[in-house]
Amino acid sequence: MGGVFAGLLGCGKHWTPHPSAWRIVAHPTAGFNVQIPPEWSENSKSKFFQLVAPNDHASVTISAYRSGGNPFADFVEHRFQAVEDLYRQTDERRIQEPPEMVVRQYQGIWPNETSTTLYVVACINLRDVYVSSGLVTTPEYYREHEAELQKILRSINRNSEPPVGSAGKPAPQP
Repeated sequence: MGGVFAGLLGCGKHWTPHPSAWRIVAHPTAGFNVQIPPEWSENSKSKFFQLVAPNDHASVTISAYRSGGNPFADFVEHRFQAVEDLYRQTDERRIQEPPEMVVRQYQGIWPNETSTTLYVVACINLRDVYVSSGLVTTPEYYREHEAELQKILRSINRNSEPPVGSAGKPAPQP
């Protein structure tokens, strides 16, 4: 599905487990966490913080950056410009609150591949930290799982209590 460093979002027509069955995965150093369905896993082979759906049908890669006092709008534009050389935007920018989040969808064919990839990019303002997430999947998988994928995206948040790692152990604090 293209070695892209981003990702998250989607669900819809399929059964979704009760929210309490979802688990919280904390980034080991960046101070944020995300909720994922129990059948998703962390990709330990990736050098990025990446979460993967069963059978690699979708991946979500999440990165955090200190704001450094720079405007969130600048971060958003820079992030989206990085995608536009390979993909074409397929929707209008959506702004969701809270937290402040800007989402755009792109489609294209990743170099050296033949099938169309859907790439959903979200930029999230968590006060002094800006988070970039990218969901990579097929358009078909996204349509079938959009609600679930959107829930994952909306769950990204700052660690406010001692975070729980995927193994149920406290994750290191930033």
